[in-house]
Amino acid sequence: MNNITGVVQNETIAKIQDSILTEIISPLLGLATAVSFVLFLYGMLKFLLARANGESDKLDAGKKHIFWGGIGLLILVSIWSILASIGKFTSSNIWFTK
Repeated sequence: MNNITGVVQNETIAKIQDSILTEIISPLLGLATAVSFVLFLYGMLKFLLARANGESDKLDAGKKHIFWGGIGLLILVSIWSILASIGKFTSSNIWFTK
């Protein structure tokens, strides 16, 4: 049997697990990564425009967006690397594709 975990003996459970990973978790991780990246870019744009116009209140808001977008990206990259390590260890399809 060629399922994601490689250790599930029950074929029905393996199919359910594969569906959850490919249909729910993978798209959510991709969406979270995209949102975090957009937030980071928005913060950069807001920061640069505020700096050019000399608006200190918007400058601080831009810094906060950059910080939290960067933190989100760092967390998501960590999640992807942990999943890749688990996939390598278990010889599974960690990229959640069918």
